Amino acid sequence: MQNPASTSPTNLLKRLVALVALTILYGFAIIFGALLRHKKRTKHNRVIVTGTFHNPNWFFAHVAPITESSYGEIILVCDEVVERLPNLIYFCPPSWANKIFSRAGAKAIWTFYAGIKYPADLFMGYHIFPAAIISLICGRILGAKTAYQVTAGPLELEGGGWHAENKLLVALQKPSALIEKLALTVTRRFDLVIVRGENAKKYVLNAGYKGNLEIITGSVEIDQALFQLERPHDVTLVGRLSEYKRPDRYLKVIQLVQQKRPELKAILVGDGPDMGHLKQT
Repeated sequence: MQNPASTSPTNLLKRLVALVALTILYGFAIIFGALLRHKKRTKHNRVIVTGTFHNPNWFFAHVAPITESSYGEIILVCDEVVERLPNLIYFCPPSWANKIFSRAGAKAIWTFYAGIKYPADLFMGYHIFPAAIISLICGRILGAKTAYQVTAGPLELEGGGWHAENKLLVALQKPSALIEKLALTVTRRFDLVIVRGENAKKYVLNAGYKGNLEIITGSVEIDQALFQLERPHDVTLVGRLSEYKRPDRYLKVIQLVQQKRPELKAILVGDGPDMGHLKQT
């Protein structure tokens, strides 16, 4: 959970730096998104995807299906190789680039380089900052279509995304109406926006998005044989322990149910920045 910003000079300075930096970065994305459009050209049957994958399950739930779509090559710009898959080409910035340009800066450079080396029809980013912004700017410059995967729903954009784990967004420390407005303006510049459910769809449409909007829910494959086994727990939640996943709601629901069904056994499996707080809940 994120705490409200304090009035200490250090925190005020961090917030000011974050506001200025995000305003400039979002501003560039808005300008490129408005002035440049994708060009009609030869189809390359290639997609460039940029994102951060906190665990292999997230990778298999979102990237693996794209590689199985039979569209063509998928160029993945991320921190490190997760697993080799058919039609998937990794384009990971080296550690020295991350140190010099920061992880976000290195991804931006490598995404643009990937677009030159592997001309693509579509640039797609997971999370508005920095991946989606990188995809929008690089895609527009190189004349390709762009897509934004809203992986965390409205929470990813509300208040400027201050709940996120990205250091620059975290530095906001509390909601920012300015950054939220800029983020929504950037969202309206994409050719395609993909959300996880109806609530996120309504939020994006209410924000004025007029392009293609699709719902693709997250999923995992489950071995059916597991349903035949005796289980020590009645309810299990597996996920990253962060504000985006709302594990706190899971715990509250379990506590309410156990008031009437004290024999209910539940378990929470995962790791993340909210681990300490949830243990105290």
